[in-house]
Amino acid sequence: MSIQMLSRFGIAACLVALVSGCSFFGHSSDDHGAAAYSSECRSNPKSCQYEGHYEPGEENYAVQEAKRLNEAQSARLRSW
Repeated sequence: MSIQMLSRFGIAACLVALVSGCSFFGHSSDDHGAAAYSSECRSNPKSCQYEGHYEPGEENYAVQEAKRLNEAQSARLRSW
């Protein structure tokens, strides 16, 4: 193999590695909205709280779901 052919192969291999690395680590444009929403809620949690009226039964569901999520997160942190 000639040096020129090896250098072309090396450049192509670097480009493939770069592209596959970006997709492996999740740098796609699909989740930018969720990431922005999440970071906004972390910096200012009150901006993400619901301040309207609940429908019948919805408040109880929200309280139970929050309790379930908190317990699951606590269990996950305890197992760490």
